[in-house]
Amino acid sequence: MWKAIPFVECIERTKIGFKLPKKDYAQAGAYPVVSQEAVLISGYHDNADHVFEVNNPVVVFGDHTQVLKYVDFDFVVGADGVKILKPVDGIDAKFLYYHLLISMPEGKGYSRHYRLLKELTLFIPPLAEQQRIVAKLDAAFAEIDRAICVTGQSLQESVKLVESSLELCIQKGGKNAEKITLGNTGYLKIIDGDRGANYPKKSDFQPAGYCLFLNTKNVLKNGFNVSVNRSHVVSTLI
Repeated sequence: MWKAIPFVECIERTKIGFKLPKKDYAQAGAYPVVSQEAVLISGYHDNADHVFEVNNPVVVFGDHTQVLKYVDFDFVVGADGVKILKPVDGIDAKFLYYHLLISMPEGKGYSRHYRLLKELTLFIPPLAEQQRIVAKLDAAFAEIDRAICVTGQSLQESVKLVESSLELCIQKGGKNAEKITLGNTGYLKIIDGDRGANYPKKSDFQPAGYCLFLNTKNVLKNGFNVSVNRSHVVSTLI
């Protein structure tokens, strides 16, 4: 049974002993630096005394940037604004990461956002179900990466596609189609299988880019197949 649990009860208090100033990031070194920047690894550092040891995977959250990272290796905490979210027993770290991706509150510029996370309520299934969902999302992520390589879409689009996949697996949606903006390049639309393939009108199209559609034919047991009905899956917008 799924349980509604306040965010603050899903994580343990984690003390960060050292944060490396950005000016001290090196281009190479013994230990990777993980900061609140978009890239997974922001630099390197050689002092072993400054390493945050990861015995079990954690989620790194950028307090200013709202960037989320799943981290399963030892690292040096970079600069300011990094929060380390260590899930309590019974919550899978990657499930927490995926859940927060789709639950992230709207940003408030370059202010602090951790206070917004503390207001969230997360919906947590039994651990085995979490792991099953994570496996499906990992498979979907790999398929989306492949699709992006084929279509030449941008990194920003890939993030949006992944978020949409998360909604399919974690939220109890399906009653209404969800339209998700993809910058200036188009959008992805998830179509409720019970209501048929209700493709958007020409007036819905954006000026240029790609439009990716998923319906029940694209959803497989172990992920997504974006090659089904390919003429409807990827379309150049005019």
